[in-house]
Amino acid sequence: LAVLTSLGLARKPERLGVGTEYVYPIGDNPPDRGIIFVGRRVPAGYGWAFPTADGKLRVGVGVIQPDTDASPRKLLDDVVNRPKLLKRLGLHLEGTPEVHSGILPSAPFEDRLVFGNVIRVGDSANFATPTVGEGIRHCIEYGRLLGEELGKTLQTGSRRPLRRYERAVLRRMKRDYKWGFLINSRAAKYTPKDWNNSVRRMRLVEPEALAALMRNELGWRKISRMMLMGARQWWRHRGPGARRS
Repeated sequence: LAVLTSLGLARKPERLGVGTEYVYPIGDNPPDRGIIFVGRRVPAGYGWAFPTADGKLRVGVGVIQPDTDASPRKLLDDVVNRPKLLKRLGLHLEGTPEVHSGILPSAPFEDRLVFGNVIRVGDSANFATPTVGEGIRHCIEYGRLLGEELGKTLQTGSRRPLRRYERAVLRRMKRDYKWGFLINSRAAKYTPKDWNNSVRRMRLVEPEALAALMRNELGWRKISRMMLMGARQWWRHRGPGARRS
């Protein structure tokens, strides 16, 4: 993105996802359980705790700036230094953690990826999902595709392979990222009360639908299915035939 900006081909993003993560030995934490926490401890963002395949536990916080001026490092320290909160989350942290930090754009998806000899891919192309800021899958998938198409361009001298790369990315991401950024912008303004209401609504949605939301898979069929499932669950719990306590 710095290259594009210096060439006058892109603007520096106004919103950035800024995160800090501590990596601990997994210890006696469950290897098959992930945690996401939201609300007053993580304004304009979310926190997480996920096990890894190599026996580690990643605990982190990410926020969107300037939607908040809070430091993710300070927010994370506030979490890991509160024994009662860790107990509530079911986390057992031991040892001195590795520290990872990162910054990525939190900006709308842009259609144009190929600028002559300059090509956008990865974070420079806003590939990180706007719902949770996860981008490694797309970076690997489309980085590989770009490598293949770029090789064909070098062999043939034709720019058609690069246009194929651009079209493939647009087909896969444009619509989903448009919806995802709307969710991103709205959730960044949530108050703790808003999050409490949202979490209650999430309980009425099937896990597969929530997983699709986190993966930013927001095609019309999935959105319609999520709405239908939510309506059915609401009717089951709140409708005329629902059992009242």
